[in-house]
Amino acid sequence: MGKKCAVVGCGLPKNTRGWCKPHYDAFVRTGDPNTYRGDRSSLTLWDRLCEIGWTKDTETGCNEWNGYRNELGYGQFRPSRGVLIRVHRVAYEHFVGCLSPRDHILHTCDNPACSEPSHLKAGRALDNMHDMRRKRRGYKDNWTHCPRGHLYPTDSPPRSTKNRCRECARERNRKYYARKTGTAH
Repeated sequence: MGKKCAVVGCGLPKNTRGWCKPHYDAFVRTGDPNTYRGDRSSLTLWDRLCEIGWTKDTETGCNEWNGYRNELGYGQFRPSRGVLIRVHRVAYEHFVGCLSPRDHILHTCDNPACSEPSHLKAGRALDNMHDMRRKRRGYKDNWTHCPRGHLYPTDSPPRSTKNRCRECARERNRKYYARKTGTAH
C-alpha cells in the first residue's frame, strides 16, 4: 500500500481511508471522493460565479441566479469564508463598471434573482425607494381594507402608514373626546 491518495491521478499524500484530505472531505460532503474538483484558489470571483451559473428566462430576458437566494429572492454568494455578496452587484461591476459601497443596484425588471446587466442600473437608496413607491411595491400598497374591514379611502393618498382608515379614526376620536369630557359610559 503506497503513501499516495487512492484516487487515480491525485498524487497527494493519503490521510484517511486511503484518500487525501480534499478527496476525503468530498466523500464526507457528497458520498463520492471524485467530486473534489481540485485547487480553486487560482479562480477569480467571476469564474467561481460562472461555475454555478444563471438560467436565461426567455419570456422576460432575465438571467436568474442558480445558486443560493436569500429570503427576499436576491442571489447571494459567499467567497471563501467571507461575507455574503449580492450576485447582481458583481455582475454589474463585471459588465458595466465600478460601484461605490453606497451605491444600490436597481432592478428595472423587478426580479431580485436577475443579474442581466441591461436590467440593472446604479442608484442611491433614495432612488430605490422612489422606484419602489412609483411601482407600488411597498409594504401595504396593495391593501384595500383596514383590519376592521373598513374600505381605505381612495380619493387621496394616506399621510402616514397608520391611522389611514377614516372610520377607525372617527371612532378613536369619539372615544377620546368622550373620555376627556367625562361622558364615557
